[in-house]
Amino acid sequence: MLEDRRRTVFDAVGLAAIGGVLVAIHLLLPVGIREQLAFDHERFTPWSLLAAAYVHNSTQHLLNNLGGYGVGATIAYVLCVGQDRRRWFWMTIAGFLLVLPILVNSTSYVAFQALGIEPTTRGFSGVVAGFAGFILVALARHIGDRYGASAGQSVGQGVFLILLGEIAVIYTGVPSLIVSSLLVVGLLLSFGSLGLRGLRRDWDPDERMELVLEGVFAGLVVVLLLVFVWALFPTTLVRGGTTTNIVGHGLGFLWGSSIAVILLRTDPD
Repeated sequence: MLEDRRRTVFDAVGLAAIGGVLVAIHLLLPVGIREQLAFDHERFTPWSLLAAAYVHNSTQHLLNNLGGYGVGATIAYVLCVGQDRRRWFWMTIAGFLLVLPILVNSTSYVAFQALGIEPTTRGFSGVVAGFAGFILVALARHIGDRYGASAGQSVGQGVFLILLGEIAVIYTGVPSLIVSSLLVVGLLLSFGSLGLRGLRRDWDPDERMELVLEGVFAGLVVVLLLVFVWALFPTTLVRGGTTTNIVGHGLGFLWGSSIAVILLRTDPD
């Protein structure tokens, strides 16, 4: 018990230190140097693919990302520790800090070049979006540990479709009939298959109560993911002269979930 508390304190200090680095960079580095570290799509500099994630164009920009990071890291940590996968958590954090910014910025560069846009991008929000993907993977693994891999896969696919539907609603209001139909069919196939290939039916009363509690827990995580996505994909893209890079956020989510899956499969625990 004492060892668990020590580990929790150590982990909290480690996560806080990451936020502290972001604050220190913003407060201690001159504006000119921070501008050089940003990723200018007109002047491609390979090193800025990583460095740009750690600089911000304003204190408000930094605070927004710190808030998202704190919430996302905490939820992911709770899910991973509950599965006794602390090592996976920290392996994924390392991947997010060293690899995810490069993946997000390089693929964003390709996307913006295809659109004929050459912005300057910076900030930790791509990594923050990666935590949303991490949470989704951790939730699916949590369900998979308890009710089988098929059940976890079904829940993961279903929640992903729900999040896609939310983004569609944010930017289109009421999705088209085709989009709505595809989402409904996808959800029916994902969640409807739980009883066929995932969950058994011969539950005793205690197991039924546990299933209800697990459902409530999973529902709360999904609600938090919905709030997360709402913050990452705002209806107003330009605020205070700053443009929200929703392309980077979407790529951060996809790359973050991919990193989490790859490292989960390589984790011997």
